[in-house]
Amino acid sequence: MSMLSCRVFCLLAIVLCCVGVSSSSAAVNGAPGAASGGARSNQKRLEDWRERSSQSYAQWANGTLHQVLAAGKMAEQTLKMKTECAKVGETADVAARDVDVFAITLKNSIETVAAKTSEVEQNKEKGRELIKKAEEAAEKAREFADKTEAHSDQTFVKAASALEETNKFNERYSKEMEQYNAQNSQTAEKEYVKMLKTKVEAVFDRMTEKNMTKLALKAVDASEDSRKAALDAYAAVHFVEGAVKRAEEAMDQLDDAAIAAEKEKKGKKRGSDAADIPVINTKKLLLLLSVLGCMTVC
Repeated sequence: MSMLSCRVFCLLAIVLCCVGVSSSSAAVNGAPGAASGGARSNQKRLEDWRERSSQSYAQWANGTLHQVLAAGKMAEQTLKMKTECAKVGETADVAARDVDVFAITLKNSIETVAAKTSEVEQNKEKGRELIKKAEEAAEKAREFADKTEAHSDQTFVKAASALEETNKFNERYSKEMEQYNAQNSQTAEKEYVKMLKTKVEAVFDRMTEKNMTKLALKAVDASEDSRKAALDAYAAVHFVEGAVKRAEEAMDQLDDAAIAAEKEKKGKKRGSDAADIPVINTKKLLLLLSVLGCMTVC
């Protein structure tokens, strides 16, 4: 081999060695950059998760709050209807008592009243007026009872649903806070707890979880109270129906008694008229006839 060829090979060997060293150096220097990029990617995923999770709880809290507030608003309307229903129910109850007192009083004095024609008509007119007033009150009470009962059912469904959702949220939210508070030695968990609490409290404002539960329970109570008012109104309606029936029976008995009293009066009058006819002695009648006969012969 010539001297020139040897030099060429030596140069080639040197070049290859330099290339190898350079590649190794680049690989070593590039490793920290790759590790740093991976860490940044994990941090970004963690931040995204915290944002999504806290936002999800905030949306859940918002939906729950709206359910509770809607139930509370419906409960207010239900309580207003309850007040009106109780009022008309009481009016019907009083009217029914008036009719019942009339019926009892009339039955206890029916013979006395029947003996006087003027009192018969006066009592019947009074009975008709009381019955009309009671029936009108009963009709109004039934109408309010129907509406109140229907609204009470709707309120109960809405309030029960809001209460159930509130309990679910409170339980899950409390567990989430406890879980990550237990790991508060790590900065990531502390930041998540802070973010979660901030977003949820921003939704509730001054409405705490406990107050939400109270409001939902209050709506449930309102529905039950209004239902009771409706049932009381229905009871007043039934009272009116019974009292009217008793009053009508008493007036029918009065009519019968009045007719009987009138017949008795007529019978007594006929007897009195018959008693007024003069009674002629039989002996005197025979003597009179004898005298008349003699006069005829003469």
